[in-house]
Amino acid sequence: MTALGSLGRKRFLVGSCRTAVRGISLLTECRSRREMPMNGPEKAASSVVEYPPLIDGHALGDLLDQHRPWSRVPAAVPPACTLVAWSLTFCDAAVTAWLAAVNCGSFGCSGGLCDVATLSGHPVLTLVLSAGSLLSLIVLACVTRAFTIGTAPVLFTLAASSLVAAIAVAGAVALALAAVLIVTIAILLISVFLAG
Repeated sequence: MTALGSLGRKRFLVGSCRTAVRGISLLTECRSRREMPMNGPEKAASSVVEYPPLIDGHALGDLLDQHRPWSRVPAAVPPACTLVAWSLTFCDAAVTAWLAAVNCGSFGCSGGLCDVATLSGHPVLTLVLSAGSLLSLIVLACVTRAFTIGTAPVLFTLAASSLVAAIAVAGAVALALAAVLIVTIAILLISVFLAG
């Protein structure tokens, strides 16, 4: 069987057909719009594929009307990121309440520890950063179903708010971790002296 003979016998399902082989024009009369000769030894398709009808006759326009950009597709937030966002929200709320009390004069804040907690002695700046990031994190918690799902712009805003919150609470968290470390060391030393 020659190549042209096998080419004429095998058919599969797509548009109209005209094939040129080494200068010889082989015109195959396609009885249906869906039949076309195959160029290789592949097996013919076994079932007819029906294409969906065009809505208004403009395939490209219909496709573009149904198009949804990737930035609009919701993505799941990993559980670790959700945990970090909630932790930052709670720490940010505590720091905001403490700095509001410091700025109102209810609590005094002076010395090296206060300088560490308020970004080198700038309690108003730290309050503005923590209150702004707290507000945006609360709004984002509502928009993202408790920090579990969101689109690209929302997730970018969540990342930016989390970064600002981390900067605002860094000093206070460092002091809290130092206090926990000191208490842990004291408990270990007491247990060593009591055991020995």
